[in-house]
Amino acid sequence: MPKIPLNIVEFFEHPQLIADQSLSMAQKACLKSIYGLPLEVEEFELYKRATGRQAYDVTEQREATILSGRRGGKTTKIAARIAIYEALRDHGLPKGEEGCVMLLAPTLKQARIAFRAIRKDLRSSMWMKLNFPRYTGIGSCQTIDSKWLTRQPQHRPLGKYESKREIQVTGGDK
Repeated sequence: MPKIPLNIVEFFEHPQLIADQSLSMAQKACLKSIYGLPLEVEEFELYKRATGRQAYDVTEQREATILSGRRGGKTTKIAARIAIYEALRDHGLPKGEEGCVMLLAPTLKQARIAFRAIRKDLRSSMWMKLNFPRYTGIGSCQTIDSKWLTRQPQHRPLGKYESKREIQVTGGDK
């Protein structure tokens, strides 16, 4: 699998990869601080205001929490693209070992949004189409989408000592 020798901001902005030149200064500062990249003066001021810290530790973070309002790009512009970057990045795994990137969402609806954002970014990049045709083809993503994201719970026959229980849930005052 080809590896990406770019940092996270270069990956987002590279014309043959994500090609997103519209990252705000706050989004760049966020990405740089997560990955331990040097901050510009303006980005450092944003970092201090956002975190309440006076010093910046130039080390890559193992996890990050981003608090942002609705439609701030957390899922489609940041999280989905970080998942793609992490999947392509060299993590130094031994030969034959496979890594896994998980992007968790609180609801099925938000998981679909993230999945579609990843699929869109993979399909819009010529480099990714050439290197990962299996994952950027029309059929493969739709198959994964229909089988994984819209899977219904499996019903099985009741065992000898099991009984069917019905639970009725009622709301508040009507």
